[in-house]
Amino acid sequence: MSASFLKIADGLVSKSKKWLGLIPIIACLMIFLIHFSIIRKNAVNIPFWDDWAAFGGDNHPASIDWQWLFAQHNEHRMSTTKFFIWLQFHLNGWNVRTQLLLNFLTFGLLLIWLGWCAREWAPQLPYWVMPSFLIFFLTPIIWFNHFMAYTGSVHFWLLSFFLTTYFLFTNNQRWSSLSLACVASILSIYSWTAGFVTSLVLHIAFILFKSVRAYQADNRSIRRKEILQLLFSLLIIGGALASWTHDFHKPAHHPPFTMPYRREFWAFLLNLVAASFGILSVSNVAGFACLLIILVPVLGMFLQRRILPTTAYAVCAAVFALPANQCAITIGRARFGIELSKGAEYVEAGLPLIILAVASWAIFLRDRHIALRYAVLAMWLFFLTTFWPKWHDFGIYALEAQRRMEGVRCVKDYYGGKADGHCPTIYPAAISLAPVLEQAKRLNASVYRENRPSE
Repeated sequence: MSASFLKIADGLVSKSKKWLGLIPIIACLMIFLIHFSIIRKNAVNIPFWDDWAAFGGDNHPASIDWQWLFAQHNEHRMSTTKFFIWLQFHLNGWNVRTQLLLNFLTFGLLLIWLGWCAREWAPQLPYWVMPSFLIFFLTPIIWFNHFMAYTGSVHFWLLSFFLTTYFLFTNNQRWSSLSLACVASILSIYSWTAGFVTSLVLHIAFILFKSVRAYQADNRSIRRKEILQLLFSLLIIGGALASWTHDFHKPAHHPPFTMPYRREFWAFLLNLVAASFGILSVSNVAGFACLLIILVPVLGMFLQRRILPTTAYAVCAAVFALPANQCAITIGRARFGIELSKGAEYVEAGLPLIILAVASWAIFLRDRHIALRYAVLAMWLFFLTTFWPKWHDFGIYALEAQRRMEGVRCVKDYYGGKADGHCPTIYPAAISLAPVLEQAKRLNASVYRENRPSE
């Protein structure tokens, strides 16, 4: 009788644990839908700041050509975003409001894929652990990227970056996986400048990875396969990296680079890392502590002098790639001021380090289960503390919507002959939008259709 009761009790406990484990996943889904609905409510069909560059050239974005796709925007080659805008133009005249919603759905795909990768890379953790950390990605800390069409490039870059990482470092090392990794790497490179830096670091790590595998191969056929795959990646990814550098130039209106021998470099970099972990106040000490959270488990893996699983190489490559990109950001942006290190577009560039840190600690402490539990709990409580104030910032979307509506009135006044095209709430530079507004009118773009004078 008692044995039957204990068996039933154990079954109930097991089922309750299973259902409790779904809570973080359900919470992520609900918060995502709430965030999506807030953006949907406040999104306005009006380009903002860099978005107006889509109307550059003679007939863009109505037409498409290699020169336009390849052209620099600041330091970036945003071919994927430009192609996306061109496609939308032929569907709806490029409705910016629609793109903001599609961008956020792309962000959702990024979170799903990141959670999937982390689950594959750290299978020793319960399935609900990674969603518990992905919740922090859904705060409005990167609201700026969700409320501007061009910054969807950051989502494209990160999604293709993690696709590249996953398929480069698979256990079976099939040709199909390598081919997918090469395609994803090209998309990453031509989405954002960060794609060039992170793809370069990933490929260096892959060269080392394949070289070790070729050296340790048991027979000639396996060694030949490893070398051929390495040469194939050099041809495809190396070629994409080389083509990206063609005619690259630093924007003339940007200040000089800040190199690592300057104190400003390290202050900006540390605060950039801290911002990735939700710390938006300026603090070099906090940044150094966050850097240790990222690097200690990775260095510990190699100091253990044990054979690492293939997944560990994927995690380590990604961990080195994202901070390398933060170094590149620091070189190009440090002279703009330390406050820029807390900008939303740069926060998102390091946000995945949260998941990578958890995966790194899981691999490092894979044989010490109690220590791993405490480490994961400590990290979750830390992020709960740093991201807690951000949950109160959803009102920023309504405030920004008001500014965009002022811009809509300014554009309507221009098309009605009542203004000269200076619209500071949607284009802060002291330059008239008249040329691009005229191009939007000539192309019958969505922004013109909705704001032209009534007949």
